[in-house]
Amino acid sequence: MKHRPDRTRLQRPGHGQLGLTLVELMVALGIGIFITAGLIQLLVATKQSFRATDEMSRLQDNGRFAIEYMTREIRQAGSKGACTRTVSSLLDTSDDAYTANRFDLATIRGWNGSAGDDPDADAGKLADHVSGTDVIFVKGAGTRSGLKAQTALGATSATTISLTGSSGALHDAIVVIVTGNGYACDMFQNASSDNATNLSRASGAGEPGNLDPTTNNFSSGYGTDMEILLFHSRQYFIATNDAGIPSLWERRFDKGGYQDIELVERVANMQITYGLDTDSDDFINRYADAATVEGANQWGRVVAVKINLLLQSEATNLTESAMSLPLSDGSTFTAPTGDRHLYQMFTSTIGLRNRLH
Repeated sequence: MKHRPDRTRLQRPGHGQLGLTLVELMVALGIGIFITAGLIQLLVATKQSFRATDEMSRLQDNGRFAIEYMTREIRQAGSKGACTRTVSSLLDTSDDAYTANRFDLATIRGWNGSAGDDPDADAGKLADHVSGTDVIFVKGAGTRSGLKAQTALGATSATTISLTGSSGALHDAIVVIVTGNGYACDMFQNASSDNATNLSRASGAGEPGNLDPTTNNFSSGYGTDMEILLFHSRQYFIATNDAGIPSLWERRFDKGGYQDIELVERVANMQITYGLDTDSDDFINRYADAATVEGANQWGRVVAVKINLLLQSEATNLTESAMSLPLSDGSTFTAPTGDRHLYQMFTSTIGLRNRLH
């Protein structure tokens, strides 16, 4: 019998050692943890940058919309189409709902830091007005209705205007009609039902309603070329919505009674100044806040409006600390301690077309 060698004893030293030593394993784990931590930090920073960029983009969209919307209405303040004369109002000025601020085309009005003196200032969303933010009231009749008169109004005592088609949803709407040559214009509240084929200035309905047509005539006869315009009466203010978030609101008096519409959420502040032409040379001499204009009784001198809107991002934890922003009046806005929202100021100066020559 042959002797078989002991294979275990013939193996070279270290031949059975496979894998990593403990030291090598710990070094590899350390490197892996370091790389993973770096990747996580990069991911978090990228995500935070994306959130901030996304919120800023949304904030800018909201700011542009708010400015453009208000610009369109404020620019038309006092407008009355082709009318070259003072508008003859056939609205019932004795009605409780009537105020010059709401229905007098000749006025623009504002208030500093308060809800103002409108009879319904303590009702609807205006009751939730954010203290310290400004309010502005503008009216105009620069919007064409698209309606055409079917027959002429030969008599100034006429109470209805026949139309070539349906009026649309214009029950209680306040309209301004202008003669083809622009020498006469009248304002009244439409008493006809929605989608009627006429407009009526009958009294006894609506807010504020019309004067008695049997004793109050149109200022002129009107041909079929009359212009039929829609009257806009708008009040802009900052108030909290049902979720407690400050928003830009529009209050409409286009049909007499008010209607509150939320335009843009997270508008933290609105400050307004008014450009005054004090020497009638068609140049702005200075800007003043509403209290100064009111005190000097210079609303008739206002030819421009400067709006400053401060918007806040929806998301938080976007900044390292509370933001500070320079404001147009030279002061500085500083967010409350711990507030890490993004903020941006939007500013626009709007000329009043009806008062610029």
